[in-house]
Amino acid sequence: MHEQGKDLSKIATDNELRHEVRSAAESYDQKRRELIGLEIHVTLWIRGFVATRMRTQPKPDK
Repeated sequence: MHEQGKDLSKIATDNELRHEVRSAAESYDQKRRELIGLEIHVTLWIRGFVATRMRTQPKPDK
């Protein structure tokens, strides 16, 4: 009977660890998606800024 109690506590510990790992992985994935979205946003903003500057700046005389 004592041996079964040890097995159950090991199972409980394993389940807790699995839950922690799953939570950490989900948090990591969410942050990764946020950073990718931010990278896309900044890239598009820079492209728009450069395109606007190219249109509005006078062309140099040759």
